Amino acid sequence: MPLDNFKTLFIAGNLDAPFPSMDFFLKKTYNFLPKPILIQSVTNSFITLNKSKYTHVQLLDKEKLVDLLRKSELIITHAGVGLTNDCIKNNKKFLLIPRMPLWREHCDFHQFEWFELIENLYPEIIKINFTKLDNPKYCETIVQDTMSSINSFNPKILKNYFNSFLLRNAVKSILKRYS
Repeated sequence: MPLDNFKTLFIAGNLDAPFPSMDFFLKKTYNFLPKPILIQSVTNSFITLNKSKYTHVQLLDKEKLVDLLRKSELIITHAGVGLTNDCIKNNKKFLLIPRMPLWREHCDFHQFEWFELIENLYPEIIKINFTKLDNPKYCETIVQDTMSSINSFNPKILKNYFNSFLLRNAVKSILKRYS
């Protein structure tokens, strides 16, 4: 399948590490996600969903990734700063799933801290309760609410110099803490 007509993108970034949180979310919400689905991750060995139900690519160059992002209906991503910024700038419907070091998905908490910053700046962002993902109705609601509620999501923050400056400083602070 050509890499042009995917409706849902799962973007796990370029870290070669398992991502059980994303796998769990994918399994629980699969029936409600717009199809077809593209998963970008260095490896798909952690994904337990049948491989015939999605397309996997290891890495995408920035230009191709942004092109796919613009054409997709829903982005589910690892809470990376750059990709979150691209989703906001392109007014895309997205869900952030930060990699958690406690589950050996990452070596530190910088994605979780970024997620919390974005969550505080955008109260419209839907917060997912992972303990409820065993409930199919809850999974359906997450996807439906994301697909409908973010239509009114108008991210002015990146157009405002002061807020852009605040975001850059927050990122620098997070990165400095872990370097």
